[in-house]
Amino acid sequence: MQRYVREIICGKRKEIRYWQITTDPEELPSNTTWYVLSKYPDITPREVGNFYGLRTWVEYGLKQSGAGDAPPPVKMNWDGQISV
Repeated sequence: MQRYVREIICGKRKEIRYWQITTDPEELPSNTTWYVLSKYPDITPREVGNFYGLRTWVEYGLKQSGAGDAPPPVKMNWDGQISV
């Protein structure tokens, strides 16, 4: 599946950056469009997409492992720390 990533800048670029990730840049379907914040100053659009893609697969794996037996959701912070 093709994905498109773009940075959204309002005014000047700041420390916290705002990204849009989607599978269709013209229609922006709600089920495959995400808005992501990052605090890495030198992150590239490709890295943003890869980080968010990893998070999606982790959440999918947890859901598939069984509703009652699944551990709490894993949250990956943009500073590289993983919290439960």
